Amino acid sequence: MARRTHTTWHPLLLVLVLGVAAHAGDSCSLACPVAPLPSSSSPLSSSNAARLLNASAFYAPSAVHTMWSTAAFVGNATLRYLNATRGAGDTWYANSLANFLVFLCVEMADVDRCVASTSAYAAKNASSGACLRLADAGNCFDRNLCERRESCKWPLLTEAIAVRVPLFTDEDAAVATQWVRTSYPKTLFLYTVPGLLVAAVLVLATWIFCVMRFSCNRCWGYTPSRRGYTWLERWGPIVIFLWTTCFLIACAAIVLAQGVAFQDAVRSIAGSTNATMTQLAAVPTDAIVPLETLQKTLSNVSMSDVRMALAPATPPGNWTSVVSSMEVFTSTYEAVGDYPLYACSRSAGATLAPTTTSCTACPEVVCGAINGTLQRILDDTAPLAWTPPLATLLEPTVNASPSSLDLERLMVPLDSIQSLAAAYYTSTYPHLLWGFGALESLSLGALQAALGLGLVSSALGLLGIFAGLASNSSRLVHLLHGSWMLGVVFSFLGLVLGTYCLVLAVLGLDLCTYVSLVKSHPDRYLPSAGATIATQCLGELTHETAFPELRPLAQWTCEGHAILDTFAHTNLSQPLAAAEAYSTRLQSFSPSTFGYATSELLRRIAALAVATTKATWTPTRLLTPWQVYGSAFDPTPCTLLQSPDAIPLCFMALKCHGANTTCYSSFERAYSLKRLEVEATALLANMTLTYASGPKASYAAYAAATTSSRGAHVHLIATNSSLGASLAASRALVCAPSLRCATFQNQAATLEAGLCHSTLEFLALCSALLFAASVIHLAQVLAAILLQKRLRGTDFYETARRKQRAAVAIATRVDDNTSK
Repeated sequence: MARRTHTTWHPLLLVLVLGVAAHAGDSCSLACPVAPLPSSSSPLSSSNAARLLNASAFYAPSAVHTMWSTAAFVGNATLRYLNATRGAGDTWYANSLANFLVFLCVEMADVDRCVASTSAYAAKNASSGACLRLADAGNCFDRNLCERRESCKWPLLTEAIAVRVPLFTDEDAAVATQWVRTSYPKTLFLYTVPGLLVAAVLVLATWIFCVMRFSCNRCWGYTPSRRGYTWLERWGPIVIFLWTTCFLIACAAIVLAQGVAFQDAVRSIAGSTNATMTQLAAVPTDAIVPLETLQKTLSNVSMSDVRMALAPATPPGNWTSVVSSMEVFTSTYEAVGDYPLYACSRSAGATLAPTTTSCTACPEVVCGAINGTLQRILDDTAPLAWTPPLATLLEPTVNASPSSLDLERLMVPLDSIQSLAAAYYTSTYPHLLWGFGALESLSLGALQAALGLGLVSSALGLLGIFAGLASNSSRLVHLLHGSWMLGVVFSFLGLVLGTYCLVLAVLGLDLCTYVSLVKSHPDRYLPSAGATIATQCLGELTHETAFPELRPLAQWTCEGHAILDTFAHTNLSQPLAAAEAYSTRLQSFSPSTFGYATSELLRRIAALAVATTKATWTPTRLLTPWQVYGSAFDPTPCTLLQSPDAIPLCFMALKCHGANTTCYSSFERAYSLKRLEVEATALLANMTLTYASGPKASYAAYAAATTSSRGAHVHLIATNSSLGASLAASRALVCAPSLRCATFQNQAATLEAGLCHSTLEFLALCSALLFAASVIHLAQVLAAILLQKRLRGTDFYETARRKQRAAVAIATRVDDNTSK
């Protein structure tokens, strides 16, 4: 078979490799650039089936009880035995798989080269719609038919092919049929010999025993021994019977408990295989509408189209106004000078009153932190404010847009996938559904029936034993006949079922190796589209999209959406929060921030009252000292000569007869502190009002206008431009679940685990336990045969004592007769 390893395929194999569950969700999150991703699971080597086994593949029940640990050990040992005896190289498995695929193709698929011109599988010219005409002698055009686009026998046909060569010949098909029907089953014969040989010996031995026991009264006979039986001769078989019964119960518990996982695994395999083809059948449906949209819109993508779409958009906020308002606020309040102003003002041309008080500068926390706070707000917003217009940002995307999409090139694998799904539903799925149903019902049902028979055998034996221990004349002792007969039947069925499970386990190992081969070299075994999906999604390097033809489009889509998403993302919450926090901070300041204290002012007022001999001084009257002297208004000319904040000083200089008196200095000390309170309060109120109506309001208006404007820009591109329509269609195409590798990857492991772990491990464990239970149960059969006779017999020592008493009695009578 020179062409055996060429592209031959069958839908079932693609199902086993891809293993998709339709309900598995897949969210499309495009990332730039779209690069190959590390594979979550590399293909398994296929030099032999032993490579399938690793620490994670061993059968390991979750319970920690000794019984489960023993079951794990037995399962692992059985799998190692199968691998040790089944070991074969890559070439053997590759040829075997190729033969199976050829056989499946011939038996289950339509391999005719030609189809009617109306067939959905007809290969036609993309522009004229006429059937493709080839140059070889067997072409279909000369027979008024069309070439089949692709099948498991005929490779994918394109317009560039002139002569069509089948993937395998009729001789190859004959060899493959002979391999599947004769040669391959012979490789399984080794695993059937031990179980079936022991079963045949058991049947023969049982027949000989029945003849000898019931016809010739041999084989221990059917009548109890007259000498009786010792305690050991009775209780030895009883102990063996009880021990074998416990072993059988343990085996039944393990098998039945693990049977639940086996059922779930078989059902998940069946569901996954069906969902796989359902997903593949959705590929053309998910792709056609976006592809048609792209064909219409991509040719109209241009900068003029983008500018036309953005024409109605409102402009963003006035950033210059924001910067200007913050700069004015900063420069105004950074140079407010020292306090009190009458003595410390730095304004040009100011006339300072004579003073002995010290100046208090505006605290750093009030006037010195302005620039840093507002500058941080500006710095946080600057990247957004200086972003180029959306039209400028989109220019590289417009220039890089595909001028046209090779629809026909992508439609070829899509049509192939559709044909694959159709072939699966018509030919493969019914057989597959029947196979999985039979595997679940026959395997588990037969196991349950056989184990139930063994337990019934043990139950009958226990009833007979209890009855025999109670009375050696009880008729229930004969239940042991039914016990050992059912036990023989159970052992026979157990050996046969164990052989059946062992062969299924070997088949499972082979099948898992085939899956590994297909994952490693999908182009050899799968159709072109299926091989593409397997390579892209399940190879050493996996990609986001299942079709390489979509990767450039995915890259372009990703970059375009990234620009739009970034432009629309105007998150100014942090600068807005900082602006609001600064407003709250301004409101938290008070004269005490400047060093003012009410207690200090009252102390100075008390000193002033002593110096002026006036007890009516109050904080308010420091601003109008003439009220202390009984006048409602300043009666001096100070009002006409001095600034308002210097009038009280002028008045007190006259009242105290000069500025160098204790009276005047006491007043000025109290007055200067009161002026600090008044002027600090005025400054803070003015700063709060100016900031709220200036920088804060300006920035809030800018943030609202910019957010609204940018959102409107992106919305107009998305709804009113060919670029937006193209990006939306591209995203729908690239993110279609049926075209995404994640959809295949997520459940491929689930199917492989169900097939190559749960199901395989269950079969291996069952075969080992059935063989062990069947052989050990023969000891129970022998014990039941012995007990059926021994429990009806008498006690050996009691019989001896009776004989001794009888002998004494006879001897006594003889002596009496002699003496007479």
